[in-house]
Amino acid sequence: MSDKTFFDEETVEKVREHDKTAYAESKRKESFNKINTVSQSYNEYNYANEELLKAFVDKNYLKIMKNKFNIWAFLFGPLYYLYRKMYIHGFLLTLFMSIVNSYFFNIEKTIVVCIGFLSFDILLAVAMGISFNRMYIGYCINNIQRYKKEYPTLNTIDICRKEGGTSVILALVFGFIIIGLVNFIMTLF
Repeated sequence: MSDKTFFDEETVEKVREHDKTAYAESKRKESFNKINTVSQSYNEYNYANEELLKAFVDKNYLKIMKNKFNIWAFLFGPLYYLYRKMYIHGFLLTLFMSIVNSYFFNIEKTIVVCIGFLSFDILLAVAMGISFNRMYIGYCINNIQRYKKEYPTLNTIDICRKEGGTSVILALVFGFIIIGLVNFIMTLF
């Protein structure tokens, strides 16, 4: 009786195939569960970051996220950057525009020069309108990441609400200061 097996070869092969299939199915389920866990963590991470971004952007969050063109950046240029608390960007744009304007005021004005200067201003305004939303979102994300590192124990949403958003008063003050400085510098030349 010890020489005989209880199962024939065909039954043994079926059991082995079933075991392989069951093992593969368990591995597939395990991988699926890992993917779901990672996906859920990623979604929670994105939701938390989106809430921080909403708090930082404040007004017109959906318009800034959705639209590819910002009419306010097109119309007001550097002042809109200052309004959105992008002070360095606003200052550098104002400085750049001031240098170009001072050059224009120091050359002989012909119709071709005037048309060229007007075309340059229009192209610059269109470039600001097109690039503002993406640039602003990048600016917001960089600040949010910095706040998370600098203040890990504090409530980041409160910091984003305080540091982000808009400032009409600061935009006007900086705007008048910059315009005054530009006019002063232009009178020197």
